[in-house]
Amino acid sequence: MDTTKLQAFCAVAELKNYSEAARRLNYTQPAISAQIRELENELKVPLFKKSGKTVDLSVAGKAILPFAHRLLKSVQEMRDALPGSETHDSRIVKIGSSSLPGVHLVPGLMEKASAVYPDISFTLSINNNYQVERMLYANQIEVGFAGRKRMRASAGALTEHLLFKDDLIAVMPPSHPLAHRSDLRVEELADLPMVLPPRNILTRRQVEERFHQMGFSLNIALEVANTEAIKHLVEHKLGITVLCRSAVQQEVAESRLCAISVLGLDLSRYFCLLTDENQKRSRASSQFIEFVLDKAIANRTFPTY
Repeated sequence: MDTTKLQAFCAVAELKNYSEAARRLNYTQPAISAQIRELENELKVPLFKKSGKTVDLSVAGKAILPFAHRLLKSVQEMRDALPGSETHDSRIVKIGSSSLPGVHLVPGLMEKASAVYPDISFTLSINNNYQVERMLYANQIEVGFAGRKRMRASAGALTEHLLFKDDLIAVMPPSHPLAHRSDLRVEELADLPMVLPPRNILTRRQVEERFHQMGFSLNIALEVANTEAIKHLVEHKLGITVLCRSAVQQEVAESRLCAISVLGLDLSRYFCLLTDENQKRSRASSQFIEFVLDKAIANRTFPTY
């Protein structure tokens, strides 16, 4: 069935006038009359009856009107669901994130935002900080998340919104001789075998620089680029590590790992939301950004997963 005829039928039914329906749909009045006539011939029933200067629905017209509305709605929903359609794309939040927030922060935010805005969906690309910024500039994403060792005075055309500050701490299995301590000193870690990421990862560079500043060197037992793999290796007693506290929240809560502050280490990670204020964002992305910033302001113990 031709949806153009159904649109004409619904418009005339609402406005009770062929000329006004034609103006709404940008057709001529004869074209609207012809569409109604063809629909009546197809259904083999009259759909309207004249009442002075207006037209009213016939018994048959009243019977099919709800079905016509539902059919038109279903057709529009089908079109909106097609990738590339304006409505479909406006419901997608395109996110880019560096690895640590991408694994430990962003999924929880996506879950909570979905509960508030059930019609939105997400794409998530995990890269390093540099690539996340490049993707924002190239309009490949609309929301970025990054971890910094310090906040920048200027981020160029990008705006950095501080979400929370996270301390780097020592992480070890509960069976480790030092696991019962409330805090440790840097020198106590110097000779212990450590599982750390390669030097191209920010955490490794920060820890190594700090140890060298204090006159100590690292005892690297294993180099692994993946944070989840590092935690598993530590859990299996192959060394200790240094990570952001938020990265081991779940393992500590489950008593699989211990997180201990290190006196004198004084290293933190600043987790930021990145936006390009010159970018034209989708409605869903604007809603998600507002949700994240409101959550960061309202909850000083952010993040809560």
